[in-house]
Amino acid sequence: MINQVSVKSQVVLLLLVVSLLSSLLVGLLSWRSSRAVLSDTVFANITSIRRSKAAQVEAHFRNTRYTLEILGENDMVVEAMVRFNRAFRQLENRTIPEEWDSALEAYYTSQFFPRLFANLPGQADYNLYRPQNQAGRYLQYQYMVANPFAIGEKMRLDTVDDETEYSKVHAYYHPRLRTIMHKFDFYDLFLVNIETGDIVYTVAKEVDYATSLDQGPFRRSNLADALALVRQNSERGVAQLVDFALYRPSYGAPAAFWAVPLYNGTHLVGVLMTQVSLEAINAIMTTNQRWAQVGLGATGEAYLVGGDRLLRTDVRPRIEDPVAYQEGLADLGVSADTIDLIRAFDTTVLLQEVASPAVTAALQNQEGTEFTTNYLRRPVLASYQPLPLEGLPWAMVVEMGADEVFAPIYRFQRTLWITIVFVIVVLAFLAIGIAHRFLRPMHRLMVGAHALRQAGGATDAALLQVNAANEWGELATAFSDLAQTIQQQSALLITKETENGQLLQNLLPGVAVQRLQKRETAIVDQVSQVTVCNAQLEGVATLTQKSGPEVATLLHDLFSDLDEAATRYDVEYLITPDQQIIAFCGLSTPYLDHSQRIVNFALTLQALVQQLETRHTIKITLHGGIHSGPMIGSVLYKPKIVYEVWGESVATALELSGQGAPDRLLVSQTIYDQLHEQYCFQRLSAPPKAQPWGQRGNGHVQAQTTGWLLAGAKIEPSIK
Repeated sequence: MINQVSVKSQVVLLLLVVSLLSSLLVGLLSWRSSRAVLSDTVFANITSIRRSKAAQVEAHFRNTRYTLEILGENDMVVEAMVRFNRAFRQLENRTIPEEWDSALEAYYTSQFFPRLFANLPGQADYNLYRPQNQAGRYLQYQYMVANPFAIGEKMRLDTVDDETEYSKVHAYYHPRLRTIMHKFDFYDLFLVNIETGDIVYTVAKEVDYATSLDQGPFRRSNLADALALVRQNSERGVAQLVDFALYRPSYGAPAAFWAVPLYNGTHLVGVLMTQVSLEAINAIMTTNQRWAQVGLGATGEAYLVGGDRLLRTDVRPRIEDPVAYQEGLADLGVSADTIDLIRAFDTTVLLQEVASPAVTAALQNQEGTEFTTNYLRRPVLASYQPLPLEGLPWAMVVEMGADEVFAPIYRFQRTLWITIVFVIVVLAFLAIGIAHRFLRPMHRLMVGAHALRQAGGATDAALLQVNAANEWGELATAFSDLAQTIQQQSALLITKETENGQLLQNLLPGVAVQRLQKRETAIVDQVSQVTVCNAQLEGVATLTQKSGPEVATLLHDLFSDLDEAATRYDVEYLITPDQQIIAFCGLSTPYLDHSQRIVNFALTLQALVQQLETRHTIKITLHGGIHSGPMIGSVLYKPKIVYEVWGESVATALELSGQGAPDRLLVSQTIYDQLHEQYCFQRLSAPPKAQPWGQRGNGHVQAQTTGWLLAGAKIEPSIK
């Protein structure tokens, strides 16, 4: 296929391919280098952010633990624990009016259950959730049902006017404990009886207030797990953390708890618990939703994942566009119930599963960076590490969207492609110009070569001149020398062909020469009627007495006249080594008057010999025989090319020639019958005795044929 394309097109294509490959190679190397540098830069940035966030989260949890441990040693808190325990036990004997129970049930039915079961599935059965003891029912009525403040603000009530010891204790400690909760950013603060599991006090006053963690409705919650941890390890001043779980008293919202034992002297009197605030952790991980300001761009974020692969902090896409995030979850096949919970709780904590490779590696205690996919199956650059907080198997991931990270690379790609296309267009024109200029000498040589071929080796040398001192100039010089050599060889060849043609003309009939020059291999002519004259020159042997130049001049005159006569009568002839002249007419070219032509040729030949005798004062005689009949002529390839004729006409003419006397021409009866009206003939009464004639291709001629003596023409021959 490529061989069918012109050299100019190949050169243009080669230049374009080389330029394109060079551009692509440079572009690819630049793209890979830029991508690697950009990736390394982003990885370094998000790794720095990850470490910073990890340090902040660890500091937050450490400070929370330290704060709780300090509170656990605080005399006011211990004193409050003792007094609330005592006051709570006093309420066990209080009478609960029926209308209080009815009001409490109505509160659960109208206030708590609708909000709880809007988030979590379950059975709205008051008997499953109501406090099991008198003190619990009393306190929930006074501080929740009868509380004039709205849900979420029940903590604003400091005391109730019931003259109970509990109300006095509450009025004294509640403002102080509420301040502690706000100062240290707790969601809630609990005082729990270590022996009975009763929650004798809370700041927030949710439905877990005054219930028992041993026998109450929330005995299977993670708050009860925190109490169990303290009971298992009640070492003084040691705070313990329970991981997040959906906490029903907070309407199913995720909640984690700290717990520390409270000692009054050497006596374990209770447990101080705090509910971890998700807002504080989210504020750390989202930098108060200022992601871009810390170098996370438009898609970067940091989040925590628990050992169960569920999120422990909220994620940026949900915060920025909740509707689009929920639609994305639906496209990923997340159940509608989970999407509803995320919408209801307004968070993804404990609801969104993250099974990305980065999280898997971090939960296996690995730290690193990689190009991977996130919880939405979008390509990201992620930096991850394990984050064991107080024994919890958590992981931290900081990531940025690959589309945002590589946006400069994508712009570079577009610019690169546009540049490559522009360069190709420019290079195409340049390549055409370069190829034209580069191949101009070759074009000139091609023109000279065509002219050389059309001229048959002779052309103007100026066509082959190339003004270049390089390989093209050397090639033009060599080509010019070759052209001159070809011209010389052509001239020599023409000369040789002319000489060969002349030699062949001397050896073969003209028609045979033409056919031989046409590369015919089998040259055979067979005609039924041909007139043959076999003439013998005698006296040639006596020419050896003369000098070489005289003999050459004599023979030249003879054969020149012979050629002229043959041409005149269109007769073909052969001269044998023994001075025989075999002339024939009608073999190559058919003539109706072939007999008359041969007779005229023979008479002319006889006259030429007589003139030659007179001019050169020598004795040369001619005698021959003429006959018409069938004849075959052929070129034979012996060691040398010869033309042989044979047949009846040749044999008869040869026999008649052998019978003739000097200067006599004998014709056969056939010739006489055809030409007796045009020529004078004499009947031979008795033919002379046959003489041996020599050997030819037909063998010895011994037969005798009676002939007619040709005396001359009655009228002047008219054949031209």
